[in-house]
This record gives sequence, C-alpha cells and structure tokens, in this order.
Amino acid sequence: MQGQSDTCLAQLQSYLDEFAQLQIDRRINDWVQTDVANLVDDIGIVRYEIDEVSHESILFLEKSIIHIRPDNKQISHYPKNLLHCFIEDKRDNPEKDHVFRAELFSITPAEEQLCWIRQSKDINEISELQITAASWLKWLNS
Repeated sequence: MQGQSDTCLAQLQSYLDEFAQLQIDRRINDWVQTDVANLVDDIGIVRYEIDEVSHESILFLEKSIIHIRPDNKQISHYPKNLLHCFIEDKRDNPEKDHVFRAELFSITPAEEQLCWIRQSKDINEISELQITAASWLKWLNS
C-alpha cells in the first residue's frame, strides 16, 4: 500500500513541478500549487496532461478524470463511464485545422462537458498524437 501512495505523491509532485514551469500568473500558479494540490492529494493520479497554451490540465485517476481550468479556477470531475474518445485521421483529405485529431469528451450537459483535444496540422506530429490517443484508450479500457 505504501508503494502505491508513494507513486501517487510522485505523480502529484511531477504535475505540480511541470505546472510551475509554465509562464503563468503567480496567483493562478499559487492556486494550483495550494488549493488544487490539497484537493487531489493522495487520490491516485495515474497520469496527467497539461495544455501549455490554455494551461488547462486533466488528471487521469483510476476510474475518473479531473479537469482543471485555472483561468476561472474551476475543477470538474468526470467518471470514466461518461467519457469517450474520438480519433480523426485526415491525411488523405487534409483540412485547414488539422490532419490528425484526437478528442476525449464527456456526455454531460453542455455547460459541464469535457472536451480535451489534441490535434496537429503537421504530419510529423501524428505519431506523438497516436501515442497520446492510445494511452487514452488504454486508460478507458482498463
């Protein structure tokens, strides 16, 4: 049991360290480092992703996701059974927005939906996006 707790703490610390490296307002960083850290302490973070542009992040737990929106200091929790993954490969018919897109989304009311998107216009980034989408699918099916 101690090993699992150590892993949880290591994942949380890794997330906080990575978030602290973002170029973001000190008050928002403080909110994540204190309030968010206290809320998610020892809940079993499996992995996480941080959007370096929006500064939003998702924390993958064993049976759910926590979506953190620092711009409005909002934290949302989504059970795994309400989440879906959609993958779109447009290499044969490229669009202006993307050649590859992966989306993790929830089936909840519009104001409360999770819509976590990774996409690229660069064909050279597809492999990395496929790895990300594969990790989502593996988590959803575990």
